[in-house]
Parts: sequence; C-alpha cells; structure tokens
Amino acid sequence: MTDISQEFITNEPLSSHSTFHIGGAAKYFIVVKTNVALIEAIKWAKANQTKFLILGGGSNILFSDAGFDGLVIKNQANHLEVRDDTIFCEGGVNLGQILASSINRGLTGLEWMVRLPGTVGGAVRGNAGHLAVSVRDVLTEVTVYNYETDEKFILTNNECGFGYRTSRFKDEPLVVLSATFAVQLADSDNVRAKIIEDLSVLVKQQPPDPSAGCTFKNIQMADYPEFDHTVLTEAETVGAYRNGKLSTAWLIDREGFKGKKIGGARVSEMHASYIINTEKKATASDVLMLISLIKQRIRTQYGVQLLEEIIIL
Repeated sequence: MTDISQEFITNEPLSSHSTFHIGGAAKYFIVVKTNVALIEAIKWAKANQTKFLILGGGSNILFSDAGFDGLVIKNQANHLEVRDDTIFCEGGVNLGQILASSINRGLTGLEWMVRLPGTVGGAVRGNAGHLAVSVRDVLTEVTVYNYETDEKFILTNNECGFGYRTSRFKDEPLVVLSATFAVQLADSDNVRAKIIEDLSVLVKQQPPDPSAGCTFKNIQMADYPEFDHTVLTEAETVGAYRNGKLSTAWLIDREGFKGKKIGGARVSEMHASYIINTEKKATASDVLMLISLIKQRIRTQYGVQLLEEIIIL
C-alpha cells in the first residue's frame, strides 16, 4: 500500500478552494477521488495526530487568514447513479450535477437544489435547503464513516438528527460517504419551466459577488417567546416572517446595513444576509468584524442573538 501522504500538497492557498476567495494556506492539502482514499487520508491524520478538515465545494465556509494548521481533504468522490425512484451519489458530487441528472431522466423533487453550489457531504451535514425544502425532506438514507471507531454503516433519515441547518454530523465523528435521495417521475419540460421560474427570482436575490452564501440563519421565533413583536409595524410583519421564522436579512436591512463595508467585506445591497468579498480584497478579519458589528446591533435592538450559517475556521 502506498503512503497517501506522498500525494499531499503543502502550503496550498485555501482562498482558491472557497467561494468566498478568502483564507490562508493549508499545511497539508489533498484531493481524493474515492471514498477509500478519503478514509485513508483521515486515518493518516489520526495516526499522525494531525487535525483534519473535509472540504466539499467550499461554499459555506470562511477560512482564517492564518490558514489551517493541519490536513485539508477535498472530497471529489463523485459516483452518481440514477435508479427508478432514487438518486444515489457519493459525498463529493455537486448538487447541480444531481439536479441536472434528475431533470434529464424526467424526475422531480430536487428542484430546490438550483443555484446551491455545495456538494452532497456538506449539504447533508448542514441540512441544506432552499424554497422551503431541505435535505431532510428528500433523503432516504446515508452511508457514513465513524473515524473514532473505524466503522462504516447506514443511517436512515430519522437517524440523522436533522434540524434547521443542522444534523448529528456536526456533533459526532461521522463523515458522509454517500446519500440516496427520493425522486418522482415528472414531465421534464414542466420541471425545467419551474426551475426557470425559480431562477428568475433567485438571480434578483443572490449576489454574483464572491461570498459564502447566507451568513446568518433565520431566527426561530420559538427560541424567543419574549420577543416584542410590537417593534414591527403591521405592514412590516408581512415581509419579516417566513415559514415561522423571522428573516435575518430583513432585520439587517431594517437596521440600514446594506452596503456597509469594513475593509473589502461588504453587506450586499441585494440580500442583507450575504457578506460579499468586494473585488476579492476582503480578509477573514474584515468579514468577522462586520459579522460582529451586525450581531451586536441586532442583539441590542431586538434582544436576538444571530447564529452564523457559515462555518468559521
């Protein structure tokens, strides 16, 4: 067996592997194309007492300016198989690829993946979603690797501990190797028409500038039973509440943050929950200062603690 460390790249700039285009260098970096190689890289890290990070599309992460003092494993295991009423895919498959495959086969159920740039592993881990649908609504089972016990096993949907933008994978030593999603037969033209309709809305809301997607989670009002709803006018409540949650972007906009800039980081004028990297000149420190400023204002004005949707390293 070859030593997988021979394939490592040293001092690889993480800004090249993030949709934010921000981040210092990884001490060690490797691209893996199979689950066997993924597990081998993890075992090397554990054997050498080196911290590791599994990276997918880099679409929901802010890397430190100092980089990552360990091994970054970029997962590109990309086997995809369309079956009768399911789609099986490995953790490194891009969500756009899954959607395209389902449309081409006349299948529906995954339209919400449109314009989501991540991969299967990250999407399952964070219960990614859009248009009021998330991974939890379509996943049937997931194969995982426990790197503490060195075991592979299958979890059903109910065993994944899905919540709003979270799952048990954030708290346990589990790596997503593959997932299976439920789909249904449909007319391809109708599915394409629906996607075009959704895209016409999304292109007006999602800035084209480099970002990590929505910076903050929307606010679950059940967590704030004491929230003073009278701070919002009756007219304001129409735009503020969505699917039982208070829109973080709406609150940030209400406080006048659109266009607010610190260094190269700026709150998008299109969507206030997006912090963008202006002309690719922002540092992680710029972004973090802007996040802190926003959180402090919202906490002071509304008594609400914003939670980041992005991963900060």
